[in-house]
Amino acid sequence: MTTQLSDRAASLVEKLIQARRTGVAVEPAGLPKLLTTEEVYGVQDACAARGGWFAGGRPRAWKLGVPDATGEASAAPLPDSGLINSPAQVAASVLPRPGVEAEVALIIGRDLGSADAVGPTRADLEAIVESMCVSIEIIDSRFADHTQVAAPVKLADLQTHGGLVCGSRVPFRPLDWKAQRCVLVINGETRSDTRGTHPAGEPLAALRWLIAHAVTRYGGLRRGDVITTGAWCGIVPAAPGSRVEVYFDGIGEARAVLGK
Repeated sequence: MTTQLSDRAASLVEKLIQARRTGVAVEPAGLPKLLTTEEVYGVQDACAARGGWFAGGRPRAWKLGVPDATGEASAAPLPDSGLINSPAQVAASVLPRPGVEAEVALIIGRDLGSADAVGPTRADLEAIVESMCVSIEIIDSRFADHTQVAAPVKLADLQTHGGLVCGSRVPFRPLDWKAQRCVLVINGETRSDTRGTHPAGEPLAALRWLIAHAVTRYGGLRRGDVITTGAWCGIVPAAPGSRVEVYFDGIGEARAVLGK
């Protein structure tokens, strides 16, 4: 989708592209405090086009987020270069890397277009998800201190996305998500061991919204697209060189070593 960018959005695109090219993080001072929803997604699309993120002209993966069961959903299209399989050796980053997130990713089972965005039922949503996998999201930021950046600006920067490690994959089936156990281990130390801690209660919570969003921005979703759906234990700090392991009971595991 082509969007005419405002001056402040166009300026942010230049800053983000420059940070990715040079490895010099953007200082928070001087960044906008507010962006409209259209400006946020326009910045994402412009960065993707300028950076040549998608070999096929459209994203093969999305970061889908929702703050809680009733909050407004948001999304970011993920660059092809950051999609890797477990066990993974993650490349080093010269930009700030706040940590990692443990997530369940959904894999779409068929192509979805505008007709699928109109009132899909819960049964419809379950039917279009072919499988699910344990994933580790690598959190990167193009900003020197992402905690000092306004939420819409962070979303424009792909919600601090750096990469997605996809691990064990099983056919999708409804689970008792309120009882689902998630364990995150760093360098042999358990850093989180929780049950039922998905921010919206379960991974399909915002899938209906994403279908409509993807139709608007890129014409829809395609079979095999990967949708990462929200962190079960927030951002957990992980230094360069860390060995990261994530386990979801009944689904499997993912492993990654962060580059130094």
